[in-house]
Amino acid sequence: MAFKWIRGRTRIREFPRTASVTFTAGDLVIITSGAIATALNNTTTGIVGIVIEGVASTDGDYATSAVPIKVELPADSHCVLQGPVSNGSLLTTSVGVKFGLTSAGAVDFADNTDTILMCVNFNSASQGEFELEETARWNA
Repeated sequence: MAFKWIRGRTRIREFPRTASVTFTAGDLVIITSGAIATALNNTTTGIVGIVIEGVASTDGDYATSAVPIKVELPADSHCVLQGPVSNGSLLTTSVGVKFGLTSAGAVDFADNTDTILMCVNFNSASQGEFELEETARWNA
């Protein structure tokens, strides 16, 4: 399962993407050196949004830089995204707790150091609803 926006207004915008990087629809993405890249496990700032189309290493333009890619961005300050949890199990007591990422596609239950997401609702042990921390958001 990947991330998806479930509450709040969002908008779609195209950005140039980094060459030779795979993207999975639903990954959280950042901007680095003027292009979209996947968020990493130690990402703490600059989350742009959720990429809505995939890029595979077998794609003809995989190694081409600045190819446009569509990203869904939060348009409100309190947009909520739903996403998978790994490295532990989300608990009902996790609401209000801040977490980091294991990768661009999952919340790291064990990471309370590189935090970017706050749990706002418990769905199950492996899935929750989260808001981006103010400091983690990309400001255009």
